[in-house]
Amino acid sequence: AGTTTRAILMYELPSGRALRTLTGHTRPLASLTFGPKGDVLASAAWDGTVRLWSVEDGRPLAVLHGHGGRVNRVVITPDERLFSASDDTTVREWDLRSLPDVPAVRAKGPRINVLAFLADGTLAAATDEGIERWNPATCAALGIIMQGHAIGLIGVSPDGRTLAAHVPGALWLQQDGRAPIRQDIDPTLGDPLQMIWLPTDDQHVLLAFAHGLFAWSCTNVGDPPKRVGSGPGVGATLLHATMATAASNLVWSIDETVTVEGRGGPLHAGWQPRVAASTTSGLIAFDDREGRDLVVYDTRDGTERSRLVGHREQVRAVAFSPGGSRLASVAQDDTLRIWDWARGEEIMVLERPGSETAARPPVHFTAVAWSRDGKTIATGSDDGTIHLWYSNHAPVEEP
Repeated sequence: AGTTTRAILMYELPSGRALRTLTGHTRPLASLTFGPKGDVLASAAWDGTVRLWSVEDGRPLAVLHGHGGRVNRVVITPDERLFSASDDTTVREWDLRSLPDVPAVRAKGPRINVLAFLADGTLAAATDEGIERWNPATCAALGIIMQGHAIGLIGVSPDGRTLAAHVPGALWLQQDGRAPIRQDIDPTLGDPLQMIWLPTDDQHVLLAFAHGLFAWSCTNVGDPPKRVGSGPGVGATLLHATMATAASNLVWSIDETVTVEGRGGPLHAGWQPRVAASTTSGLIAFDDREGRDLVVYDTRDGTERSRLVGHREQVRAVAFSPGGSRLASVAQDDTLRIWDWARGEEIMVLERPGSETAARPPVHFTAVAWSRDGKTIATGSDDGTIHLWYSNHAPVEEP
């Protein structure tokens, strides 16, 4: 049953016993309907959204954005297509067969810092206590790659065969699942601020330090690193760095600025921006000074290609899809947003499961990564939870 407020009340029939109250809409409800199997409830409201709920336990399944006005009516056909009508004079169609049943795994470490997919399709998760490995298809734990270290940086070579991880004072390299090999880092360099793999080079991993960029060989393990780039200058701090393509410039973020080496001058002011690069083009994406909007920038001609507006709070991580047509971002507003950056459109907003429950301390997204085939998105949270969102949850990548 809907109410004149924002809550949905569920009752058992014929007893009339109250089962649960569903909350999430921010303006009055306008329409409710059940799916043909009775396992999904759809609600439409004046906040411009359609929300999907699990009938069995009341879990929120998805928030469908796209209307530019109040949503007044929602219906579901026997073949599981959902239609919504809005004050914006449009009727939108959604396919309920793509509804997510978001599996979750819990890492042993207390916080997910970075996520990366390997060549065999498995997922590596860096936590404050080590690196764990998972099978995203079965959610089975595959063991611990490294433990006893707080891992802040991990990266995977373009061919997916080499996993690199930074721990205080050292770089660890694991190839083809063999035992990791330790490479000591000169303590005078300090801690690296970003790890970089060139899209066409599987043999070298680069670490960006405050005043320089160094390359380690993955084939001649034990060779000293080679300095391949100078830092931005005395007193500056390199916050983020990444390579857009093998032929493009080094992109780094210095003192609240995103800068492309060789071009001079800032691209856009930002607040310790989260930077992601497309491996198929010279595009980068980063959040702006307020930390909520995303900017897509072309390093090849120095133009801003798109500005993506939607997150209500600070962006925590951002990643391009393997094909480069989609962008995924997670933020402190507890949403995973999938974007068609070329059109500047938000394709879908998916809320972190459990975000409707007040947690103390609050739990937020911290990491996001795409699988190598573009069919899975993994998100990590600061309570050690990893959620897996499969390609049927949203149109994540165009063919």
